[in-house]
Amino acid sequence: MTIGVRPEAFRLVPADRGGLPMEVLLVEELGADSFVHGFADIDGERQLLIVRSEERGSVQKGDVVHALPDAARVHVFDPETGARL
Repeated sequence: MTIGVRPEAFRLVPADRGGLPMEVLLVEELGADSFVHGFADIDGERQLLIVRSEERGSVQKGDVVHALPDAARVHVFDPETGARL
């Protein structure tokens, strides 16, 4: 299966609350929100993640943050057909 998570379905959380450790590559400050772009190790592969955050100015390039997805907002797809499951 293929998992899809939109940037607004992640939250940045303290390391002791779990989540995916993510090395910050870029922070886009857009109005009241920030989009934090970074790399996380998922099943041994370096994957790009984008997290929408209401925190401004507290995250910088090179930081390691923890991104926790909201399980109720995760999308699952069939990798062969692309159909949403």
